[in-house]
Amino acid sequence: MKNKLKNIYKYSQNLFHTLRNTLGDDISHELDRSFLSAINNGGLEELDFKRPEGQSYNPRPARIAIILITETLKRDDAILLAAFSASVFDTSNSIAATALEICGDSHTINYHPTSEAKFLALALHLDRARHFHLSPDYLDKNSRAKFHALTYKVINSAGPECKRLNDLLIHWLRRDEKKLTS
Repeated sequence: MKNKLKNIYKYSQNLFHTLRNTLGDDISHELDRSFLSAINNGGLEELDFKRPEGQSYNPRPARIAIILITETLKRDDAILLAAFSASVFDTSNSIAATALEICGDSHTINYHPTSEAKFLALALHLDRARHFHLSPDYLDKNSRAKFHALTYKVINSAGPECKRLNDLLIHWLRRDEKKLTS
């Protein structure tokens, strides 16, 4: 198993163990190749902040896949491959492209996204929300208010079928809004 997922194991033992425990031996080599591609194309960089040199952490592509697997039970190759692509803004995957559009600054979406794209959009945004406190913009009330508005938009765009991720984002949002007003 380690040889089949050598890159995932190298960069994220957490994702490796999550995949092994949920999928067993039914894991494709394509997941490992796609994960490495994400790592090589910016997957070790964060969106809103810089990590200290040498700090150990789970890279963004792994965190998003883990959110999908553990919080939504989405485990098929298609959504995990899309997660790896979306984590580095690669829009060549149609699910990833749609999820990134949902998470973007646009206020309207002119089509009906698939449930996979909705789940992925929420996972992407949840990961960003969980790490937003590390951003230099976090202390700026205007930046936080804009991020809160974007969070509401992502929640509303995803709809009720993604209840668990919606609930996690709403909980984060309420907690952060409370901090903002105190």
